[in-house]
Amino acid sequence: MATKQRTRKATGNRMPLSKADLEIMRRETDAAIASLAHYGEPKVDIQELRRHLKHELKGISLSEFLLKEREASR
Repeated sequence: MATKQRTRKATGNRMPLSKADLEIMRRETDAAIASLAHYGEPKVDIQELRRHLKHELKGISLSEFLLKEREASR
């Protein structure tokens, strides 16, 4: 009987996290939440924000824009 071969996509190719890694992630997540808490909830729907950015950035994605800005600042 042949076994079904699992692909990288199917397995996710992820390594299990250690307890120390999980604790670091928990602390960092808590710190991020605390530092952003004073801004409150977003006032603009994510789809509306994407439409606005697409118009303002003239067709490039926000990720591409941020990468270009990072490179320009070096």
